[in-house]
Amino acid sequence: MKILILNQYFEDFIGGSELQCYIIASYLKKYGHEVIYGAINSKDNCYKASYRVIPIKKLSFFSLRQIFKEIKPDLVYWRYGKNYLLAAGILCNYYNIKLVFSISTFTDIKKWVLIKLPSLKRQGIQRRLRSFARLIKVLFSNRINHVGYYFVDGVVSLRENLLQNIPSVKNKLLKICIYNSMEIKISGEFQWNKPYVIWVANIKERKNPALYIKAAEKFIDKKVDFLMVGKIQDNSYSFINDKGNLPENFFYLGVKQLDEVNSIIKKSLFLVSTCDPEGFSNNFIQAWMLGKPTITLFFDPDGLIEKYNIGYFSKTFNNMCTDINTLIENKEIRLEMGKQARRLSIELFNPKKNIKKYIRFFEDVLSN
Repeated sequence: MKILILNQYFEDFIGGSELQCYIIASYLKKYGHEVIYGAINSKDNCYKASYRVIPIKKLSFFSLRQIFKEIKPDLVYWRYGKNYLLAAGILCNYYNIKLVFSISTFTDIKKWVLIKLPSLKRQGIQRRLRSFARLIKVLFSNRINHVGYYFVDGVVSLRENLLQNIPSVKNKLLKICIYNSMEIKISGEFQWNKPYVIWVANIKERKNPALYIKAAEKFIDKKVDFLMVGKIQDNSYSFINDKGNLPENFFYLGVKQLDEVNSIIKKSLFLVSTCDPEGFSNNFIQAWMLGKPTITLFFDPDGLIEKYNIGYFSKTFNNMCTDINTLIENKEIRLEMGKQARRLSIELFNPKKNIKKYIRFFEDVLSN
């Protein structure tokens, strides 16, 4: 098969979907398929990869048309949300190319999506108007691109429960759930002079880093440190750089590469997540593959954490603090959850197994 993958590229944007596309592309190539990666919003002109990478400086109907016309793929794997999905669908239909859309979160299946605006308090009228204009633009752009579902031939979801709400626009729309994959590579051996728990994410409002810092304050007397890793993407959290503003047991480590994060998680007691409900955090999978339980505040993907007893789904801040205390105090529970998490991860998140599922699904789409 000749497969065109479209998303931002992992070397440009360190994110969950970019990492997954990087893994998928590498394994598809390894299994003998021709892979071309369209790197949206590319920051470079040349990339080192086993497959061809095409820089796309600015995504548009015309840039897509040029790529589809030049590449002539058998199938397009679209993992860039609903951004330009309608344009991609129209062009795939015109050039007789099969289109597979990847669903990563609930916003990908809703007709109307409201974005969360920053607080408008103490903002001038011009800034309020700009924020409102952005809201309207995103709202209608999402609704227009939702029409792209009429041109989609197959849908891949990273969670089972998202499949239940996919728009019924085609009788022959093929659907499948394939969990994210992960390969664990470790860079060096992370050293820390105390037991610690870890929080990993890009630092912005919907990740709720302040709740993790608040939790750290509750455990100052426990002789356990609370470490945080991630890029500060929202300037309102720049105070995290100033240790004087933070609990004495909290430490911000900055941005780390994937293999460095693995090294940090490996030595941790467990992972804590305070993120708003999202797709399927790769950090969960990293922790489970390294035999670490997870405590999550706001969502449990497909109920796996509660079903397989590999951590806690706390639901409230007070419960989260109780759960943190339980795993700090009880080594036996912590280790047993970690062992179960490791066993589960080998079964569900193995890239060798999952990419073969992609190949079979792509073949089904092509023959449908």
